[in-house]
Amino acid sequence: APAGSKSEAAADDYTNTLETFDALPITVQNIDLGQGLASVIITQGQLVSFIGPTGGGKSVLLKLLGGGKLPMIKAVGVFNVPAHLRVLHVPAEPLFFKGTLLKNLTYGVMPGDEDGDIGRIMAILGKLGVKQHCIDMIVNENSLDWGLVLSPTTRILLSLARALVADPELICVHKPTELLDQENAKQVLRTLRSFVRMRGVEQDPATFGNRRPRTCIFSSSKTYGVEISDRVFHVSCEGVEEISKMEVLRLGRVTSSKVN
Repeated sequence: APAGSKSEAAADDYTNTLETFDALPITVQNIDLGQGLASVIITQGQLVSFIGPTGGGKSVLLKLLGGGKLPMIKAVGVFNVPAHLRVLHVPAEPLFFKGTLLKNLTYGVMPGDEDGDIGRIMAILGKLGVKQHCIDMIVNENSLDWGLVLSPTTRILLSLARALVADPELICVHKPTELLDQENAKQVLRTLRSFVRMRGVEQDPATFGNRRPRTCIFSSSKTYGVEISDRVFHVSCEGVEEISKMEVLRLGRVTSSKVN
């Protein structure tokens, strides 16, 4: 056999293994949300929105998927987020530590990693619509308690930017547009859509084929983002049900019960 045949076969096996991993679904079946059982199966590489009334269980479900809460599994329950996925949970109330703003934004990124490149960070902030005066604070060396300095809106945007800089395979985001005006909300949603479609934000297009699928799951008590989502789930005390985007947009609101 040719000398290169073994290496080529090994490369093919490696590619097939990656494709197998990429096909593993994110699975929740008969998991107790405290108000009812939830079942959701999500294919990797999708932008998914959870909509529904306040107190319906969206936050609990996102915390479960993002690793912020342990599941209560019934006798026949299944909970599986593929173990190879890097997962980031972006809470509704972001936390910042005392230090420079740049260190906050690159938390979890290894020193020297291209993901922490300052040019890439600035580009991500621009895509999210972060105001210039806030961007200017990133280049200085001020060590402040940013949780007290920044406005609630800015904290949300910077927390989301921190997640995009880290570039995990799965991001679970609580109400990313809740405090934003319509134009800024559109910027954020376009960026989340790009994160999924391009397998990361501000990454080298030449390496697209080498990157794993990106998945984003976000919640909203509004219908913002439904039109650009791949799938929509209605989460309420009655349970979790996948619904069509057209049905949600037709109603123009989030109902307290399942959409029939």
